[in-house]
This record gives sequence, structure tokens and C-alpha cells, in this order.
Amino acid sequence: MAERVAVYLDGFNFYHGLMAKGWGRYRWLDFRALMEQRIREGQALESIKYFTASVTHEPNRLPRQDTYVRALEAHSGVQVIKGTFEMRDKQCPECKAWYKRPQEKRTDVNIATHLLADAFDGAMDTVYLICADADLVPAVAFAKERFGTKFVLIDPPRRHSNELADLVDHHWHFTENQLRGCQLPNPVEHLNRRGKTKRIYRPEGWEQSA
Repeated sequence: MAERVAVYLDGFNFYHGLMAKGWGRYRWLDFRALMEQRIREGQALESIKYFTASVTHEPNRLPRQDTYVRALEAHSGVQVIKGTFEMRDKQCPECKAWYKRPQEKRTDVNIATHLLADAFDGAMDTVYLICADADLVPAVAFAKERFGTKFVLIDPPRRHSNELADLVDHHWHFTENQLRGCQLPNPVEHLNRRGKTKRIYRPEGWEQSA
């Protein structure tokens, strides 16, 4: 019987690392193709869960984000789980003025909740965790101890957590060649509810280096 693999991906952790690395031209990324390259013999990819939040506070970026999420769902069968953004009061350390700053909420809680629920349900044998958020250490430790779940940690570009790396069974990162070779088609074609072919085009500018 194949070893069942479930992927849990922190979307913003990966996106911001990708941009910090200067790899923005690979944003149109097909995560299913990327993970299928890494699945070992004797393993089966059961699910990919992509955790993010709509950037409603950035109206120029929101349509591009929505386009990418729809493409992932249509082409790659990725399940998207969304948190929220909250506007928090912040004080400038220099001028002491107060201002509003958006803060992403619930992503780490959503990942931990889904991970533990899936482990309890016996939905997977091994987790591929694409994240560098040490807040997930308690959930990972509990799943390993209570359910015997195996963990492979994959660092997003320019992101790393020593605490997570010390806890998991295996640890590695993606290469630029892997990202380059696993891009979504442009356009992504899919059938709508009426059976008509629809096309989702890569956002303008995403093919360029950033």
C-alpha cells in the first residue's frame, strides 16, 4: 500500500520568500507539478492545501491574487483555505505617530487545525510542510507523538525555522530549476458549470523578474 502524502503550504510565507529571493518570475507556479516531482517511489500525493488570505487592503494586487488562486484550483486541484487581514494600530518608533497596518490572521491556526484534524482522521501518513513559521511547532510535535505522522519540511525561498527543522524527519528546499520547470500553462483552460471552456491568463508582468 502506498504511503499517503498530504501537502500543507503557507502561501504568503512562500510568496514573500520568492519575491525576496528575486524569483518573482516564477509566481505562476504549479504546486501539484512541483510536489509530484518530489514524491518518492512508494508514495502517493493525496492532497495539497494552500493557506492564504485575500489582500482586500491592496486593490491593485487583489485581482492578480484571485487569478492565481482560481488557476491553482482549476488546473492543479489545490484546496485553498483563507484567513483574513486585520488593520492594527502601529506607532512609528521615530515620529511616534500612530497609523493602521494590515496584519495577516489565522493562517498558522488554520494550518495547525487542518493538520491535526487530518491526522486524527487518518487522512495521511506523511506531511510535506512548506512553511517556516515556528508557531507550528506544537502542532507538528503533537501529530508526530500522538499519531506517528512523518514530516518533511520544505523551506520557502529565503525562509527557515531551526525549531521546525530540528523536529521533522527530513528537511530540504526547492531549487530555481525546479520552480522554473513547474509553471502553470498560460492560459489555464477549464470547464465552467455549463460545460463551456474558460481561460485563466497569467497576470501581466508575472513573466518578468521581480
